[in-house]
Amino acid sequence: AGYIPCKKCNPTGRFTDKEEWCIQIKNYITRHYQQSITLDELANHCHGSIYHLSRVFKELERMTIIDYLHLVRTTEAKKLLADQTLDLTTIALTVGYKTPSQFIKKFKQYFHLTPHKFRQQLTKL
Repeated sequence: AGYIPCKKCNPTGRFTDKEEWCIQIKNYITRHYQQSITLDELANHCHGSIYHLSRVFKELERMTIIDYLHLVRTTEAKKLLADQTLDLTTIALTVGYKTPSQFIKKFKQYFHLTPHKFRQQLTKL
């Protein structure tokens, strides 16, 4: 059970299993999380439909592709928060968020505290 990529990408025409497909998706997100990523773009890159791509990813990873993208972005932001010279706006834009408020909302959703509180905890250590 997998998908058949185009002949250009896989001349053998063999099926690519779901796990390999998810690895491709995760690798793409890891390389491009700082940019705006759409499901259309991702589906095109991974040679599948948006619906099938989303369904397979959620089945194997237990989260949506968009949730994974936010997890990668907020995890990278945690590393940047250690640098006290970077303000939240700079960090938000660096990891791919369009606005600081969107970044703060997602950070709090994943780590249950604001980036400011997280940074305060880092300085106490």
